[in-house]
Formats: sequence, structure tokens, C-alpha cells
Amino acid sequence: MPRYALPLLAVLVSAVTLGYGLGAYPLLQPDEGRNAEVAREMLASGAWLVPTYNGLPYLDKPAFFFKAVAVSLGLFGQSEAAARLPSAAFAA
Repeated sequence: MPRYALPLLAVLVSAVTLGYGLGAYPLLQPDEGRNAEVAREMLASGAWLVPTYNGLPYLDKPAFFFKAVAVSLGLFGQSEAAARLPSAAFAA
């Protein structure tokens, strides 16, 4: 068995476990909804440098997370699963 097979299997199992049911329920308030809205505004406005929430700068969290969520929303559409995918990917 190749040397990389076991770590690859572990990553695959964790990705499937964490990814199952990502879009099964609505975004939880207040955090998930707010984070998804910040990313949606970033995607809609094209302002990738400073994240905004309701048009005001939102600097409570690092911008990289919002950028990852915005890319996910752009690639997979605006859904609960797309908003949660970066968190699950970072956890895997």
C-alpha cells in the first residue's frame, strides 16, 4: 500500500463526515447568518479588501474567512451548504 494512502483515506473520511448534511437546516443565528451576509456583500460589491455588513466595515473577524465563503457562494450558488463549506473544509 502506498505511503500516502492512509492519510488520504483519513482526509476523505473526515471530509465526508463533516460534509454530510451541510445544507440540511437553515443558517443558525446570529453568527452563521451574519457571516454569510458579509460574504454575500463582498461577492456582490466586488470589494474584497474590507468586508462590510449592511454597508459598514465589519472587522471583527479576519477577512480571509469571508473571502473563502464568498468564493464558495460564487462557485456553488447562494445556499446554506455553500456558506458552510469553507468551515467544513478548514476543519477537515
